[in-house]
Amino acid sequence: MTINRKVSKVLRIIDFVTGKDVNKNLLHLTVNEKNIKPIFKRDGYIVFTDLEEELFHLHISSPIYLSQIVYEKMNNHFPNDEVIYIYLYPNESYPHKENLIWVQGKVDEEIPKDENIEYYLAFESNQMIKIAQEEIVKGQNKVRLFVSNNKRIVGKSFWITGGKNDEFCSVMRDLAKENFYQLKKVLKYDHYRGEKLYPTIKVKIDDNGCFNGFIPSKLCTKEEVFLVNNENILVKKIQLNLI
Repeated sequence: MTINRKVSKVLRIIDFVTGKDVNKNLLHLTVNEKNIKPIFKRDGYIVFTDLEEELFHLHISSPIYLSQIVYEKMNNHFPNDEVIYIYLYPNESYPHKENLIWVQGKVDEEIPKDENIEYYLAFESNQMIKIAQEEIVKGQNKVRLFVSNNKRIVGKSFWITGGKNDEFCSVMRDLAKENFYQLKKVLKYDHYRGEKLYPTIKVKIDDNGCFNGFIPSKLCTKEEVFLVNNENILVKKIQLNLI
């Protein structure tokens, strides 16, 4: 007899600009293509219960944020009540435009079309995040990082640069030991001490290669940035049009 074990998932959905929890009235959440209603806690946590013990496929849509897709495999390595931090990025209808810059650009190359590919702008930042171990061998997903000002980085995505191979990564968990973090995926390349992690902002890109998005002005110190994606399929330095 097969026993279908039910599990739970706890989320925290955060506005990338303000750092505050997103209002539940601005969210439409679909789990595994079903409209499963979560429990919205007063402290900002969102709880899904009675989920099948397989893949957690969450689609987030909102009138003022770019849509987001989250895949999480159910497993026994971490407790089910561990929090998944998700940051949402503003779209053109975002109302709080103070300290934001609207940017536009275009990529001449053909853009891969896949709903799982997400595009980001990566910026050189004054808020330093660096690899803090001598070597990380490809295939690893645990990294030791130096993070200036103890900035919260769990749930955020970065572009690793400054070594032989650049690479996209997302920080999934703070392992709470000697500044080690777990990444969402294993690294495809070797990396070394001192390589930098540039912060990234998700942007919307159409079939013609045109993209746009709101960028916090404190990040937009240079008009030349990296356009990257979560699958490392396209990487390009581009010039932004700042508006």
